[in-house]
Amino acid sequence: MLNTIARTDSPALRALVLALALATAACGTSGGEGPPVGRVVGGGEIGLVAGEDALARRVAREVLAREGTAADAAVAYFFMAAVSYPSRVSLASGGLCLSYEEAENQTRLLDFRNRPASTEGNGLPIPGAVRGMSALQAVLGSLAWHDLLVPAERAARFGVPVSPALARDLAHASGTLLGNAEARRLFASPAGGMPGVGDPLVQFELSDVLSGIRTRGASDFYRGRTARSIIEAAHEAGRVITIEELGAYAVAWSDPATFAYERGLMASDLAVQVPDETIDAGASILTALTLLDDAGSMDGDAERHHLLAEVALRLAVARGSPGTVNLMEGYSATRATDPAVLPGPPKPLSESPRATGVVTADRMGNAVACVFTMNGLFGDGSVLPGTGIVIPASSGADETLLPVIVVNNVLRSVVLAGTATGGSASPVVMSQVLMDTLDGSVSLDDAVRRTRVHHPGVPHVVLVEGAPEGEAGEVLANRGHAVEGVAELGRVLAIHCPDGLRNAPASCVAVTDPRVPD
Repeated sequence: MLNTIARTDSPALRALVLALALATAACGTSGGEGPPVGRVVGGGEIGLVAGEDALARRVAREVLAREGTAADAAVAYFFMAAVSYPSRVSLASGGLCLSYEEAENQTRLLDFRNRPASTEGNGLPIPGAVRGMSALQAVLGSLAWHDLLVPAERAARFGVPVSPALARDLAHASGTLLGNAEARRLFASPAGGMPGVGDPLVQFELSDVLSGIRTRGASDFYRGRTARSIIEAAHEAGRVITIEELGAYAVAWSDPATFAYERGLMASDLAVQVPDETIDAGASILTALTLLDDAGSMDGDAERHHLLAEVALRLAVARGSPGTVNLMEGYSATRATDPAVLPGPPKPLSESPRATGVVTADRMGNAVACVFTMNGLFGDGSVLPGTGIVIPASSGADETLLPVIVVNNVLRSVVLAGTATGGSASPVVMSQVLMDTLDGSVSLDDAVRRTRVHHPGVPHVVLVEGAPEGEAGEVLANRGHAVEGVAELGRVLAIHCPDGLRNAPASCVAVTDPRVPD
């Protein structure tokens, strides 16, 4: 049995495995653990990282300390997270990255979303993230590819302690995971349940896959020895993918869409850059920013919650009726809108909200914001036999992936880079954080912590974090909204540099959403 939670009750062996895991997470460090990696990290002397997984954050910061670029750090984060945060990151993930290159003063969008297999039903989605990370590092990296994968490979081989975030995801998906033989073998504890916080997770087979990618490059995953292993594993699992489909996968680079933000003295010439309008999250955040900017003040919590819910409803209408005009028709600051008066019916999105991301910035002024998805928690809940690779769910078009980079055109420098996840809620969630932060009225930490609301379009109900009878729910109900409480609405990862990343890195702060268990 190769992939397994460490099967022993021996205190000595358990301590050894944990010690190796922690040593692996800190590999390459000289002089202790280095800079802090908590919820909020200030200063940008070596660069900054925001990400949901603590071990992957640490590895990324060590890359920056070795004078790696923001792209190098994002790549190292991805591969480490595929080991230590497999509920949301896998070598079979897809996603999007926005990258800002300071020397060229240019932002580009990298599209490495998974592609559907040609075989219906049991076709295995064609994974994009490994080739995406290779392309990102080849264009914008400076360190050796080999060095970026060593921490992840060692962590998989010697084990990592289960984090609070992973433990919660394991508990949530336990029924699905225990129902798949390979997932059960990989994740189940010796007692047959899910491991808890601090339990060691050892993944020998995944380490072998990472070794192939490290020594033979990303092409090994798509055309080489590892590709052949993936084809064989898929066949064993009753899934179909051909070597031709896998080998033909290609990423796409393009220009982002831009929203010109003109409010406040310091933010008079900002370019908010997002995925282009062919991706729903890009089109939706551009619309949301326009509607919120036209609305003016969101000073009071009651007005804020109501306006954000109304804007979210209208985004669902715009999604169902492209080209609609006067989306704010029927809006009242004091009452909920009857959907019947809107210019079209709302169209909900059914994509999974459980994506994740990473945001990195380096001392040279470069920044990267990436979002990764498996279209579900632990993908479809199964693992490719003999590889340790969690299989993504095949549903979803990845349209809610939302990386953002904001550049001050006067300073010629990044002032904010971030990601938002949460499915259809992400555009309004990120719009709220952007407007709060860029106006200078709220710190990034406070903006991310604020209670969130969302209207999915269908059903006609406003989702609010926390109990529906809480403060946010009460002000919404008073305006005639039907309200439903939820645990969380999206997660934001961001780096904010009020005075510019290149010009004043000491002004920077990195924030990991407090909704992530730590």
